[in-house]
Amino acid sequence: TTFNYWLDPQKTRDITSPQGWRTFGDIGYLDADGYLYLTDRKGFMVISGGVNVYPQEVENTLLTHPEVMDAAVFGVPDDDLGERLVAVVQLMPDTGETDAKARELQDFCKRAGGSIKTPKLVTFCQKFPRQDNGKVRKNLLRDQYLKRMEQPTAPTTAWPRRGGSWPASSSGCRPGDRAPGRTPAGRRPRPDP
Repeated sequence: TTFNYWLDPQKTRDITSPQGWRTFGDIGYLDADGYLYLTDRKGFMVISGGVNVYPQEVENTLLTHPEVMDAAVFGVPDDDLGERLVAVVQLMPDTGETDAKARELQDFCKRAGGSIKTPKLVTFCQKFPRQDNGKVRKNLLRDQYLKRMEQPTAPTTAWPRRGGSWPASSSGCRPGDRAPGRTPAGRRPRPDP
C-alpha cells in the first residue's frame, strides 16, 4: 500500500525521495550487534545557535536525575539563537517545584551535555497531556507555551518565576513561564537609551 498524509499532498511530497521512497524522519542508530534503535524524529530537532540539538537527548539526561519522573523538551523561537530549549518536568512526589530545583536541573544538563544541550528554561508540570498510546503531546505543550508568550507583557507578579508552576490548564500542564528579570521572550530587558 502507498502511504499518504491525509489531506496534505505537500507533506507527502516532502517525505518522498526521487526514487519514490518515503522517509518519516525517524533518527536512530545500529549497535554493534546490528540492532536498530530509534531515538528521535528529525522534525523535533532544535537548531540553537547553529547547532542541532535533539530534544530526546536532553530528555534522557533529565530522566537520569533521581527526582525527575518525566520530562518533555522542545524548541521555541529565540531572536538571538534561532531557537532555545524549554524543558517541562514532572518531578517525583514530594519534590518541591522551586527556582533552586530548576537551576539544579539546568546544572545537571550542563554537566552532562554542555551549555548548548541545557534548557534555557525549566518549568514544572503535575501531569503531562498524553495521546491514547501514552506519548506526551509535546506539540500541545509547545503551543500553550507560545500562546502564553504572545500575550502582552504583564507585571512580573503575573508571570511565574523560572521553576514556578504554570497556571492550571485543560492539559494538566501550565502554558508559560519566564525567568526572573527577563522579558516574556526570555531576553533581558534592554536599558532605556
